[in-house]
Amino acid sequence: MWPHDLRDVLVFVQYLIQVYSANWFLQDVVDAGFLVFDLVILHDVGR
Repeated sequence: MWPHDLRDVLVFVQYLIQVYSANWFLQDVVDAGFLVFDLVILHDVGR
């Protein structure tokens, strides 16, 4: 289960990096995405 999840996370991070590089004005959106990502990780770990 973890390898599949980690692979999805890596793809998601690469996508965010591509979006961030192509559109610097989306910095706030990317920051919000990482904040939500952190909250999801903390929630999953806390279960």
